Amino acid sequence: MNIIFIVLIVFALTHLWIAVQLVLTARKSNQHNLYWLAGLFALVMCYSFFTPTAESPLANYWVFQLGLIAGYFCLAMFIHTTFYRDRQSPIYIFLGLVVLAFVVDIYALAVNNLNLAGIMTMVGFVNWTWYLVVARLAYGTVVVDPSVENWVPPQYMGDNYKTRPLDVVWVR
Repeated sequence: MNIIFIVLIVFALTHLWIAVQLVLTARKSNQHNLYWLAGLFALVMCYSFFTPTAESPLANYWVFQLGLIAGYFCLAMFIHTTFYRDRQSPIYIFLGLVVLAFVVDIYALAVNNLNLAGIMTMVGFVNWTWYLVVARLAYGTVVVDPSVENWVPPQYMGDNYKTRPLDVVWVR
């Protein structure tokens, strides 16, 4: 076994561990949106074995490409169930783009047009941009809401958020 395939196995097992932890957290806290995120990690775990490299004995461009696009379906559903919760969202537009990319990808792989198949994975860029926009909007509403406690906004921004050193109180 070569080193690249061993790295793929470690990568896949890491994603399996994350997916299992997300399912356990979703069950314990009754957050159904985490099931979609767990599905995304499980799909990444499955199709990573089929990464089309010369070093992978299981290399299969069909499984890799279609698994990648199926993961974007899970990502779109995760965004919808996390940020929109029973409100109107553009989910049908994004799911339509994912289905269109999936169908065109099947055609591109059938006629052996790997360039077109690669372009179809750009639907992920659209999904991740949507995620960035709605997450930024959610952060903006959290920061200006007077009912939110002071310790919450730094959790969104990490070290980039400006807080005074005495804003955090440690309780033993």
